[in-house]
Amino acid sequence: MRRSLQFGAGACCVVGILLGKPPRAEAEVEIEVDSRGELGAESRVFWPDDTAATDPGNFAVVSRLQVDAEADVLDEVSGRLRVFSRMDTVDDSRRLIVPEELFVSAELEPVRLRVGYQMLNWTATEAFHPADILNSRILDGSFENPEKIGELMVAARVEIPNGHVELFALPRFTEPRLPSSRSPLSLSGPAIELGDAQVLNASRELTDEYWQPQWALEAQQSLGDGDLSVHLVHHIDRQQPLVLFDVATLRPVPVYQAVDQVGGTYSHVFDTTLLKLEAAYRRFARPASGSVSLGSIPKRDHVLAALGIEQVVALTRSTETSFIVEGQALIATQSKLPEELEPLFQHDVLIGARHSFNDEQSTSLLATLIVDVKTPEQIIGNIALNRRLGEVWGLTAGARFFNYPPKNPGAPFLYERLHHQHQAYLNIKRYF
Repeated sequence: MRRSLQFGAGACCVVGILLGKPPRAEAEVEIEVDSRGELGAESRVFWPDDTAATDPGNFAVVSRLQVDAEADVLDEVSGRLRVFSRMDTVDDSRRLIVPEELFVSAELEPVRLRVGYQMLNWTATEAFHPADILNSRILDGSFENPEKIGELMVAARVEIPNGHVELFALPRFTEPRLPSSRSPLSLSGPAIELGDAQVLNASRELTDEYWQPQWALEAQQSLGDGDLSVHLVHHIDRQQPLVLFDVATLRPVPVYQAVDQVGGTYSHVFDTTLLKLEAAYRRFARPASGSVSLGSIPKRDHVLAALGIEQVVALTRSTETSFIVEGQALIATQSKLPEELEPLFQHDVLIGARHSFNDEQSTSLLATLIVDVKTPEQIIGNIALNRRLGEVWGLTAGARFFNYPPKNPGAPFLYERLHHQHQAYLNIKRYF
């Protein structure tokens, strides 16, 4: 949808003065606006439903609106608004409205400057994303690809031959949205409410202040049929908090640590084969004494590396299938990583296939299986069907399977709580 907004000569005079140009009495400024969005319903059901303390399922209305604006007399200046909302009828903690992108962009050759909320994509692989860490996520939505939350930042990009270099300044930490105690996906267990999150900042001090100086540097370069990106990040970790116990409130408290990360991604196309590599080294801030007021801060520096291969095979003239194999490994660089700080995927392999029917409805079917190499009984499976319904409707239906048997069946720990939390889901959206 496009609209033109006409402003009078007075506004044009102001623009002319700001640009150092003489105002034109008869001139008009035209702003071109382009909007799009989606509105739909999400539903999921957990089975077997044998825990009265958690919800058996969810039903939510979801929406996303994106508006782009550009002025004709300032064609180097543009803006974008993209907002995501979820209104759950069962679990009010899943109700949210978050900015994904809300920025003003200026092309000031040779620099592109953006100020506001932005969403970045620093990944090359299908399932394992050690490099894609800058945005916080909503962790009680899509399990395979959790929705990202826009981060407030100032970004300056300089184009270079076959690539770019970009510098980011992030003034504020955005806390991830964790599953509530009513959700079967909660890692803390039913009826256990988390306390207010704390930040262990770069000065190694524990604080509830989210305004923290953070920055990142990223460079991307195309190398023939390959794409290479490297990054250096200094920020508050958004991936996995350390959970300590506050004796004053008698609640577990998530603590997000300052972290320095260096890493990158590489992808290369060999005819019908795609090679993907993603890796990162993470070094966490830790007090010299090894503890804070809430307790001990363990050593947790580590390397995460993921490697993947995707092979496209044309089964018929009209259909094709992509076979995917990926693996991720964790290497602790100080000492053995405490079990409570291990990510979900430490030494895992994904095997999957994506079949595209290439029909008028853009039908595709994706099936994946993730297996822990060291503990093969730990398995996560997913099958999803995507299909367009007419010109403006879309459908996603699927099922997830979790087999993560606890060492102590009477007291599951962290990810062991996902054991047998199978779920079926159906999402229908209308695009406009």
